Amino acid sequence: MLLTSQRITNMFGAVGYSVLLVNYALVAAIVLWWLIQSGHGDVLGIPPAQETPVIEELTDAGEPSLILSIFAYAVTIVMLLVVLFVTVTLPYWLGRSGSYMLKRLIRLVVEPLTPAALLLGKIIANGIVAVPILLIVAEDISGIATPLFVTGLVLLTLVLFLLQHYLARMNGLEAKEIW
Repeated sequence: MLLTSQRITNMFGAVGYSVLLVNYALVAAIVLWWLIQSGHGDVLGIPPAQETPVIEELTDAGEPSLILSIFAYAVTIVMLLVVLFVTVTLPYWLGRSGSYMLKRLIRLVVEPLTPAALLLGKIIANGIVAVPILLIVAEDISGIATPLFVTGLVLLTLVLFLLQHYLARMNGLEAKEIW
């Protein structure tokens, strides 16, 4: 049975893994966008962007029927419940699976898994996100806002992982109990 202190400690890790996953997805999208904008998209098989004129036609649809309105509200309620469920459960499962994968990778290098080795692995996984951003900023500094946002997310993830390991040390948790 998990102690309350262990749950709180692992909550920081679960949110940290969630933000780390968002960082990886955001960096992948930024790198893809940068490749397309800089004309290097042909490396990935993406043709250069071509501008096409936008033609708008406005038509008056009138008032929606009562059945359509009820259906729209029902779909909205279902989507709200799904988003709420995913918001609650996703960090838990990302934390558990991220911790499991990271621990397996660390055990390939260091046999006795320690909290310090686990924290070092999290810092390295977090630092990998920064490398493509630094390369893009070195190439073109004009679009600095997005890399600064990603840097803020990297720092947030680092703070979450550091808080997690600080709480784990204060509570005397072993590496196998830390996510």
